[in-house]
Amino acid sequence: FFDFVLNRNENAQRFAIANALKDMTYLASFAQAAGIANPVGAVVRNGFATAVAAGHGEKFVPALSDIVAGLNGVSLVEPAAE
Repeated sequence: FFDFVLNRNENAQRFAIANALKDMTYLASFAQAAGIANPVGAVVRNGFATAVAAGHGEKFVPALSDIVAGLNGVSLVEPAAE
């Protein structure tokens, strides 16, 4: 995961954000059906949902850090050396 964040390796964890959203949605459904509180899972699911809604569903999960940063007007990529 951090190989993407630190070294920009886009293949660090090859699992699409859209798939992660699907899995977290399943988890939320299971927790609700069992009557289990799942506040952290809800936060994670909402992060993936935001990324998908912004058009980033095909990107891999490690890119979420860049997506969240970008939504907040921040870049995690170092500027190119001059």
